[in-house]
Amino acid sequence: MKVLASLLLIGIVAVGAVSVAQAQAGGNGPNGTGIPEPIVLRLGVEWPNDAATRTWAGYAPVYAGIDYAIGQTGPVGTSISSLYLDYWGGAVNGGDVNVYGFGLSDRVYATPAGGTPGQTGQQYFTGGGFGAYQISDSNGNGTVFGVKLFGGVEFSQKVILQLGYNLLPAKTGLNPSGFNLQLGLRM
Repeated sequence: MKVLASLLLIGIVAVGAVSVAQAQAGGNGPNGTGIPEPIVLRLGVEWPNDAATRTWAGYAPVYAGIDYAIGQTGPVGTSISSLYLDYWGGAVNGGDVNVYGFGLSDRVYATPAGGTPGQTGQQYFTGGGFGAYQISDSNGNGTVFGVKLFGGVEFSQKVILQLGYNLLPAKTGLNPSGFNLQLGLRM
C-alpha cells in the first residue's frame, strides 16, 4: 500500500506541475488551437484471462481510468503522451481482486484520408503504455511492472471508445492480465 500511495503522490505532483506550466503558457484547450482537452475520464469493464482471477473478481469487473495529457509528441493531433491512473477490480465468491496502475502512455492518431487530424468527426488511434501496478487480492498484495495496449476511435475530440489489453505478470498466485472495453470523455 505504501508503493501505491507513493505512486499516487508522484502522479498528483506531476499533474499539478504540468497544469501550472500549461496555465502560464495559455492552456491547451479547444480555443482554436486544435489541441484536445487534456483530461480523459474512462469507464468500462475488464475481462480477466485467468480463471482464478475471474473466480474472485467476476467475469466483467469494473474498469476506471483517467489520462492527463502531458504533451504532443508530433504535429497537433497526431500523437499525445499522457500520464494514466487505472483501476479495475471486483469482489465475488468471498474473494476480491483490485488492480491499480500508474504510468505513461502514448496515443497515436491515424491521419484521415484527404485531411489533417481533427478535421473530421472521428479519428482512429492506437497506443500503449508502461507503468507500475499494485495488485491486491485475497491472497495478499504486491507491485509489478506491466504494459497496456489499446486502440479505438475518438468522436469530435470529445468521446472515446477504446478496446485494450493489460499484460501484467502474475502476483500472489493470480494473473491480472486481460482485455478491457472503455468509454471515455475528454474534459
